[in-house]
Amino acid sequence: MLKGDDYMDDKFRVLVNLENEMLADEIIEMLKNNGIEAFKEYEQGSMSTMIYMNKPLTGVNLEVEENNFEKAKGFIEAFFLELKIED
Repeated sequence: MLKGDDYMDDKFRVLVNLENEMLADEIIEMLKNNGIEAFKEYEQGSMSTMIYMNKPLTGVNLEVEENNFEKAKGFIEAFFLELKIED
């Protein structure tokens, strides 16, 4: 999901950085099913490595609205035990 025009009006926070884009999609779907909007954000330069290496160089940032951060963190820690969320 790409950021919409109203992105600047909302405060978003990086929830976790993932190396695996498929895992990012899986987490986004799980959060969406629980009423939390999340999206992928690529750091500058990462998209060009997607073309050549089929994965972003710096990983994929998963972002959520600030007011949903703790709820999203709880879901990730419960369902994806290998991921650690730093505050």
